[in-house]
Amino acid sequence: DGKSSDNTATSCYSCHTGKYSLAGDSSCTACTAVKYQENMQENSCSDCAEGTYSGAGADTCEVCVKGKYSNPGADTCTECAVGKITASSGLANCESCANDMYADQIGMSACLACPSGSVAEVGSATCTVCTPGKYAGVGACVACAPGKFSRSGAAACTDCATGKYSPGGTEACNNCAVGKYADTKATVTCSDCAAGTYAAFEGTVTCTKCSAGTYQSAMGANSCVECEAGTYTSA
Repeated sequence: DGKSSDNTATSCYSCHTGKYSLAGDSSCTACTAVKYQENMQENSCSDCAEGTYSGAGADTCEVCVKGKYSNPGADTCTECAVGKITASSGLANCESCANDMYADQIGMSACLACPSGSVAEVGSATCTVCTPGKYAGVGACVACAPGKFSRSGAAACTDCATGKYSPGGTEACNNCAVGKYADTKATVTCSDCAAGTYAAFEGTVTCTKCSAGTYQSAMGANSCVECEAGTYTSA
């Protein structure tokens, strides 16, 4: 095996690399694509390994470069689709980009990180900018917690300032209504002014005490009431 002859031959010839012959053959046969033979005088060809390929008559298999892959039996390397990569040569499959990474072109050998304030699911070709009221979590945008807010493309939510509140998932914080106040940051709901105090304006941080000659018996008031004749209050 591995040799051939013609009708007038006095001896058999060895098949060259990239070819083979069976016993009794009158000529050598080239290895088909995806197979190879690196030796002379052989009776078969070998399959190319995963991550490699060959054309017909090959004496070796070519290794797929970074950004490409080859399955068993393939006669060429294929570029990785968007959202996937091969970071090293000679691979049989492409790897999906991880959360918050992306590959926006075919045949890439490395995934790119999403810009701050944007996210991407596994195997993404693009990143998504987080909308107002949300921030960039792992692979997805997440609504801001109560007492916080965010603009578009936020990497993190911001605490509401004093005098303001937020139920969560908002682009901006709301002013406390008249008669209410918030003396700490990141307030979820504003508190009513206590009896004897008031808040005449929205966004109040601290309620104001009723002045001398006025009073307020109710909570959550926006003004004080003058004392009736014959009555008084001191400051």
